[in-house]
Amino acid sequence: MSVYMRREFAKLVIKFLRSGNKEVTQSGRTEALEDILTANIKYRLVTKKTRLQDPQFYISVSDVKETIPGLNQTLFSDNQAISQELHPLPIDYTDETNGRINFFIKPCYLCNIILKKVLSEGDTYGYHGIIKDKQTILVEYSSPNIAKPFHAGHLRSAIIGNFISNLYEAVGHKVIRINYLGDWGTQYGLLAQGFNKYGNKEDLNKDPMKHLYMVYVKINEDVSKEQQNSGPDKHEKGETHRKSLEIFRNMEQGTASEDLQLWKHFRDISIEKYREVYERLNIKFTDYEGESMYSKKSLELIEELKQRDLLHIDDTTGKGYIDIEDEKDNIKAVVQKSDGSTLYLTRDIAAVLDRHKRYNFDRTHYVVEDGQDLHFKMLKGILQKLSVPWIQRYGDQIHIRFGRISNLSTRKGKAVFLDDILNEAKERIIKTIHSKQTSKEVDSTETVADILGVSSIIVQDLKEKRLNTYKFSWDKVLSFKGDSGIVLQYAHARLCSLIDQCGCDIHSIDFDTKYLTEPEAIQLILHIASYEDTVDKCLTSLEACHLVHYLFSLSKFISVAHRNLKVKDQPKEIAQARLQVFKCAKTTLANGMTLLGITPLDKM
Repeated sequence: MSVYMRREFAKLVIKFLRSGNKEVTQSGRTEALEDILTANIKYRLVTKKTRLQDPQFYISVSDVKETIPGLNQTLFSDNQAISQELHPLPIDYTDETNGRINFFIKPCYLCNIILKKVLSEGDTYGYHGIIKDKQTILVEYSSPNIAKPFHAGHLRSAIIGNFISNLYEAVGHKVIRINYLGDWGTQYGLLAQGFNKYGNKEDLNKDPMKHLYMVYVKINEDVSKEQQNSGPDKHEKGETHRKSLEIFRNMEQGTASEDLQLWKHFRDISIEKYREVYERLNIKFTDYEGESMYSKKSLELIEELKQRDLLHIDDTTGKGYIDIEDEKDNIKAVVQKSDGSTLYLTRDIAAVLDRHKRYNFDRTHYVVEDGQDLHFKMLKGILQKLSVPWIQRYGDQIHIRFGRISNLSTRKGKAVFLDDILNEAKERIIKTIHSKQTSKEVDSTETVADILGVSSIIVQDLKEKRLNTYKFSWDKVLSFKGDSGIVLQYAHARLCSLIDQCGCDIHSIDFDTKYLTEPEAIQLILHIASYEDTVDKCLTSLEACHLVHYLFSLSKFISVAHRNLKVKDQPKEIAQARLQVFKCAKTTLANGMTLLGITPLDKM
């Protein structure tokens, strides 16, 4: 909404400037000037102290003067001339104060524009006109390792990556969502041995993630015992470790058919389990890939690096590396082990080259913990060494970094599995619901509790800036008070209840905004109008926290309006006008929650 209004103001400013400024008249840059001025016109944040007579928009005089060199310095001091220019419209120019040009739109007119825009656009409200050029963007996120716990980094990556993908799709980009599983490497040689020794097919089919983890832990204990018994220095790896290297080398070369068949079974049932859990989180993917897909291509990449004289061999370790020139250091990016097998980095390079051939993306992002920053510096550096043209587009945004979560554990222990986190959240919510006796829909308690638990976990994570490290607290996550996912769900459910029980024709859009005179109504409408700006801010920064805090504020404005603006048993004209405000608030809240990856609840 506010992008539209800013562009209208930009046209008015240019029209006024042309009437008394030769520089603007001769510039012939109307569209370019509109774009620049539109970007610089600001929408004032709405607070509980916002008054009806306060200007809603402003622009910095210095921004206008920078945009149009040679501008008459006294032009904006002529308040009367500007007011006359704007007179045919319900818009007032107030004055130039503190270096700002202030604009005031008459509330009745502004509210009418905002409400009708939200009602007509519905679940697409807030996303029109934000981008000019639609792109294909590939986002890789979550990317857990098979047979290992789903640690907090994978959870944050899944939540943040899903939000970024939702955001891009909402504004019109085509998004390719990739879950790149850690399903390859020396550990799978160990896992093959471990399953033959400790595995059980029935337990595997019942709970693949936990059973494979149990097997992996036990076989690693065997490796540790062999190392402890290896001799005085205790540095010698034992037979189990040597065997795992041999198995994986044979897997990579395609000669270990039985081990490959077993590995494929592990992978398939793990993906099936992941799909179930991701569905609970409202997280979706275009495709599930794995390091294993790029085993052959990574070996081909090594040959290409050799042919181009980019691969060097370390005389001491026998490892293959590429020299990367960083701003601070010279980095040796190791891409080949001494036995000739490849590493995670090698497979990442092979993967991104293959993905570009398949998807022809304009941009790609990796949503990965901040601790992997060096890995992505090396990845980008190698792509530059390979003279890949599209890598220059990324700037520093190929790696979407985030901080760590500490204290994330469940009652079942510190080895965290995603379904344990979600189940514990649901169980705690059910316990709270029963203790408060707030659930009238007994049959749906489990479903509601699951959605509330997921909402709480998502909001707790996304309300922080990405790079912030924070301590996980079940009490904060599942709070029915303060700023939490549950509070957002409660606000939405209350609006649904109000609309259902209002006693009005809820489908009618015949209303008159002259009946909306209360500050609570105007403040709520003005805040609804700033949703588009919030989305734009998220798009620029790829930070969800702006949206989360916007929704917290929206829920507070909704609460105040709900308390003071009655709909039921009011005169028809007043009731219909207020109903439209609450319908638009519900739409905006639902749009924002959906963007975060949350399913809005109608009842709770």
